[in-house]
Amino acid sequence: MSIALEYQDVSVSYAEGTNKVLRSITLSFEQGERVALVGLNGSGKTSLLLATVGLVLSEGSIIVGGTRLERKTLAKVRAQVGFLFSVPEDQLLFPNVLDDVAHGAIRSGLTHDSARKAALAVMSELGVESLAHAPLHSLSHGQKQRIALAGALVTNPPLLLLDEPSAALDPPAKRKLAQYLTTLTSTLVIATHDLEFAERVCQRYVLLDEGQVVRQGSDLAEVSEKWT
Repeated sequence: MSIALEYQDVSVSYAEGTNKVLRSITLSFEQGERVALVGLNGSGKTSLLLATVGLVLSEGSIIVGGTRLERKTLAKVRAQVGFLFSVPEDQLLFPNVLDDVAHGAIRSGLTHDSARKAALAVMSELGVESLAHAPLHSLSHGQKQRIALAGALVTNPPLLLLDEPSAALDPPAKRKLAQYLTTLTSTLVIATHDLEFAERVCQRYVLLDEGQVVRQGSDLAEVSEKWT
């Protein structure tokens, strides 16, 4: 299989002279893999996702779909990635739900009508199609999270980076989301504390501790005592 995402000796620090939050990360993910990124708070999970799309500065090489992340390739890299922030308000831009979900599809080149159809299809899969014409300010946190996820999925990107996608979801919504994610052909990297959700969706895990990869494998039970 081809490599969808690769990190080569990647480090991140948020200010000069401070400790690195990621240290010499070297990882690769094959096309179509579903991988859980696990670890305690502060272990570097979110920082790794943010670095992948250039939202924090990094050292080393990050390669997405064969394209090395650089200033001149930033737009090309981001076009290949669907990103879900752990705080959905950080990516919800429009007052109306359907407009917000369709926005990414319109930016990718779809007509207004085609983008809205694509948005409704994804929202239906996530169980939030009834919210299409609701104002965003009226939604619960869990509903906002699923709307933000729909916006990340609407262009069917080859790589999905999801930060705590099951947080604030009730058990039926978690099961529905997990089932849907396993049907996708995209490569998924999911930062999560939700062990049960990770086991439902992911084929393997990467465990981070203090900014370093300390273990990888296919059985999350091996590491549950280290981070729960």
